[in-house]
Amino acid sequence: MVVLLLLCLPLVFASYAFQLEDKNRHIFSFFLGIFTAGLLIPVVSIVFPLALHNIDSMKSYVYHAFFTHTIVPLLITALAVFLLSGFQPLAVPSGLFGLFTVKIYQQLFFTSADPRVMPVVFYILLYASTLFIFDALLHFCAEVTFYYYTVCGLCFLGFLGLLFGAYFGWGLWYFGNISSVSAVALFAGLTVLALALHITVYRRAGSV
Repeated sequence: MVVLLLLCLPLVFASYAFQLEDKNRHIFSFFLGIFTAGLLIPVVSIVFPLALHNIDSMKSYVYHAFFTHTIVPLLITALAVFLLSGFQPLAVPSGLFGLFTVKIYQQLFFTSADPRVMPVVFYILLYASTLFIFDALLHFCAEVTFYYYTVCGLCFLGFLGLLFGAYFGWGLWYFGNISSVSAVALFAGLTVLALALHITVYRRAGSV
């Protein structure tokens, strides 16, 4: 089961990249995201040691798990991929697939002594769904020629907001503020929305 979880996000990315025209650029971005995250996440963990904090409230959870240990490496990874891919916004989701792959490995490492499959599955759904939605939004903007980068920036902000909402929902479940059924419904709805947008965008692209 652990091996399948290790391969899950890379396999999702491979199925995603297979549909893209410029596969080499996106594969490069994916490995760049893995490399950047592999450097950043240990540094962030040293500067802001998550294990030393007693996360006993939503406030501490959102600050440490989301803002410090997710947003900081995410912003740096997204910037690195954007610059090194030749200022291509469409390559950023591929780099973030690499970042989130490293975060899943980190999660599995932290829980290796006490394997808990369901939290890792939830995180995989969270990461893959939000990235598919972000990718779909960027493709919707691909035909924009006026203020293109501004529109892509707004899509990125929307992606961060969606990611925050998913993390917040996860935190509500973790602290027992919502039931497991509600948490499953939340992530199932996010997954269905992501797949619907993804299929719509690529079917539309294939018919053009």
